[in-house]
Amino acid sequence: MWPDNRFEDLVGIDHPIIQAPMAGSSSLEMALAVSSAGGLGSLACATHDADSLRDTLAAAFGKTTRPLNVNFFAHPAPGMPGPSADRWRKHLSPYFQEHGIEQPAGVSAGPFQPFDTARCAVLEQYTPAV
Repeated sequence: MWPDNRFEDLVGIDHPIIQAPMAGSSSLEMALAVSSAGGLGSLACATHDADSLRDTLAAAFGKTTRPLNVNFFAHPAPGMPGPSADRWRKHLSPYFQEHGIEQPAGVSAGPFQPFDTARCAVLEQYTPAV
């Protein structure tokens, strides 16, 4: 038995196990399996826009009443405006030329986006445990 059960009691889980919310590696099915086994299943949500998040949470809460964790990135949107971007591009320019690669115009986080008000509104509808 774990010596301190405050966390389990707080979020309503049976075991002190939290599945890591791994964007690109975990799935809804994994989170549901962990939650149904008594741990805290986690949904990696940094790649979801508001509509996709709504669909995922509707599917999750349609299949379980067990607690779930939803995880987002809380960083500002990436980018290097002005002189910083210019210095970066100038410094790396020879490597792009050497390999025949078009130099990017800016920096992108790809599909991983920071938490925003649209996703917050979705969470207010579903109110996950964590």
